[in-house]
Amino acid sequence: MNNPFMEQRVSELEISSAQLKEAVYEVSRLMAQNSLETRENLAQLSLEMKSFKDEMAEFKDEMAKNSLETKENLARLSLEMGEFKDEMREFKNEMSDSKKRMEEEQRRFNLELGNIANRQGRMTEDIVAPSICRVMKEALDIDDREGCIPNIRVIRAFKGDKSKTREFDVIAECREYVLVNETKSNPNAQDVDNLLQTISVVRDYFPEFHDRKIVGAIASLHVAPSVVNYATSKGVLALAVGDELMDIQNPPGFKLAIW
Repeated sequence: MNNPFMEQRVSELEISSAQLKEAVYEVSRLMAQNSLETRENLAQLSLEMKSFKDEMAEFKDEMAKNSLETKENLARLSLEMGEFKDEMREFKNEMSDSKKRMEEEQRRFNLELGNIANRQGRMTEDIVAPSICRVMKEALDIDDREGCIPNIRVIRAFKGDKSKTREFDVIAECREYVLVNETKSNPNAQDVDNLLQTISVVRDYFPEFHDRKIVGAIASLHVAPSVVNYATSKGVLALAVGDELMDIQNPPGFKLAIW
């Protein structure tokens, strides 16, 4: 006996089974497709990674090459710098030797000029006077821009008495200072003492110096070391021909006496 209900159920099961098969097939197809795409993607990624590795290897090779070139360039630069330093050292030595020769030539020229001036009796005018303001400022630490007046061969009366006159080699005035200089052909210790005596009475000849500070100097072509030492002990400048016509001969630390 046929059962309609059972037949319907069997029919429904057959339909469901067919649908399930189709679903399983579709899933299998999609999985296969995805698996293929995944393999293709992995293959592409593997290819790109290999390309990247090749590029990195090339980059490392270039860096190594550049590093070697840089080291070679630095080594070459170091060598060139060493050669340049040697050349500069030689140049400095040559310049130093040249400067010494020029200074020696200048001293010889100044000495010869002094000898000529001394023979002509113009030592004071031609050698001492042009240097006296520079020397005075140097000894008293006065700015070189300060004004200075070098009075040469000054004849003055003693306390205004014209019957008693005296000639002074150089009287230089700068700020509140007055420098009294005497020029000698061959100075000795007595000449230093005579200069001190002149300084003691200079205000009697120059009353306008009553409020000025007075210093002294003795000058010559050459001043013997013993005379330099004696002048230094008395606080007197000792000047002789040098690099710049007249130069200070007193030792470093010399203290100039002020009257």
